Amino acid sequence: MVFAKRPVLAFLVFALALPASGAEYEDGFVRLALNPVLGRFSLYYMTDPARQRYEALFMDQDPRTSVLTLSLDNKTYRLGESGEFNIREGGTARQPALIFESAALIVTEEFTFIRTGTSQAANGVKISFRIENKGKRRVQAGLRLLLDTKLGESGMTPFVTDGRMIQEEIVFNAEAGLDGYWISGTADGPALMGSLSSGVDRVPDLVHIANWKRLNDAPWSLDFVQGRKFNNPPYSIRDSAVAYYYEPVRINAGESAAFFLLLASRDTRGFVAFSPSEGRALSSSLEESPVPLAGIAARTGALPNVNPAIARSDYNALRDIIDRAEEYLELGVPMNDDEITSIEQDLARIKSRYP
Repeated sequence: MVFAKRPVLAFLVFALALPASGAEYEDGFVRLALNPVLGRFSLYYMTDPARQRYEALFMDQDPRTSVLTLSLDNKTYRLGESGEFNIREGGTARQPALIFESAALIVTEEFTFIRTGTSQAANGVKISFRIENKGKRRVQAGLRLLLDTKLGESGMTPFVTDGRMIQEEIVFNAEAGLDGYWISGTADGPALMGSLSSGVDRVPDLVHIANWKRLNDAPWSLDFVQGRKFNNPPYSIRDSAVAYYYEPVRINAGESAAFFLLLASRDTRGFVAFSPSEGRALSSSLEESPVPLAGIAARTGALPNVNPAIARSDYNALRDIIDRAEEYLELGVPMNDDEITSIEQDLARIKSRYP
């Protein structure tokens, strides 16, 4: 999702977004940014080594647009937004992780730098998921990872795989068939490559490539519409995303389920010959700094004297304000005075905590 596609009022509201604590990890051509306040990650590829210039491999202006969703006993939880799960950063500099923990469950999202066959250094990550049942009863649990892709949106063919070009909504599963990998990007620019059946220990139950807003609005699965483009008028036009589904499986008390997927820059050999990076991953905490209006997610800083739980609550409040404003815009009716006053009071309360 391109943030500029949102209505202007929503942009002005989110311009007040708060700085968040986190860390960056670098290896070879890859930079990984983890945000434990939001429970999100961003991935960057070095397009200009001489100038140390990186480009995001999927949307990072608002990192909330890519999200990990847990399905637990027929209920869904957007991790990073659900109050039932605490978030922390874990792992090591070589294998950093985001950890989501509730009273009964631990979901770990761990990142390992990888190098694909033709790359001379790390050019991607292996994302390992583990769902651990620390409760006393059996559960049914699965995960969906939604990636807000962007690099192919300006081209004639938003996606390609090792077997086909993709210009409209598509699903990959055991019945429809799984190609080896997908690529989002133009022919002459950087591109994001994601695994389908190639190189993984467990083939995802479903991979759905569709309009971002349609996928994001669905609590879990979305009905496939043959021939539909990546549009959801009036605000979400040529707005693509990829959703990985690992359907719920039975996990007994004290046991866990684990699987992984792969993301990297484009490689003509795909993931056939990928291997863990042998380079040295570097970790650096993001310095404290205000978030610039023109680059909301450019670099985030530590939250001074603010409890992370309060910061997360404030992020959620801002998201609710955006949603309320967009509802009025979509309906084409003016916002009433009481609603405006309520929003102004909420914004004033949030701003008072972040001088």
